[in-house]
Amino acid sequence: MLKAIVFDMDGVIVDSEPMYAHANAAALKEFGLSMPAEYYLGFAGTTKYNIMQKLIDRHGINASAGELCRAADFHYNRLLKRDGFTEVPGACSFIQRIKGAGMRLAIASSSQYCNIYGVLDYFHIRKYFDVILSGSDENVNPKPAPDIYINAVEALNIQPSEAAAIEDTDTGLQAAHSAGLLCYAYRNKNSGNQTLSLAYKVINDYNVMYGF
Repeated sequence: MLKAIVFDMDGVIVDSEPMYAHANAAALKEFGLSMPAEYYLGFAGTTKYNIMQKLIDRHGINASAGELCRAADFHYNRLLKRDGFTEVPGACSFIQRIKGAGMRLAIASSSQYCNIYGVLDYFHIRKYFDVILSGSDENVNPKPAPDIYINAVEALNIQPSEAAAIEDTDTGLQAAHSAGLLCYAYRNKNSGNQTLSLAYKVINDYNVMYGF
């Protein structure tokens, strides 16, 4: 019996991947890498630090991952102040609906805690979540490792078979699948080219999503 839903956040609740992509493009340009924002959508699904380390390894950038993260944070905060957050259509009402039906809810996001709380408070939905976890914790191996999902079901005090995950990337689905959760995928056009092949079911519209 399904007792809990564990949500990824970026691309699942908040349509933030375009903002991250533009922030990364602006930041990396300062360090000599001129790529269109769309290029960075292909890295969706893991921690910012992990993304920056991959870019350093791929392009030979003369900077540390920490330096690139700080530059990206600067541009991200500038875009956020200007534009605010954009909800994935129907996500907040879906969260309220399934919480009202008695489902326990958790967040398992690769974003930092400050970003997670910022999004949840912006949409006034933090109160609906029983557990909130960040994959940026240094003691957690980033997705596609299953650590954050293992920690989520332990914190919810349930078995993995009693929980479903909602992800928007292949990296996230691999993490949830490896942890033993039932995997749903939200197909977000802003999350890059994802196969979503590990999903039990692909969600195209929260407003017609039932069955949990």
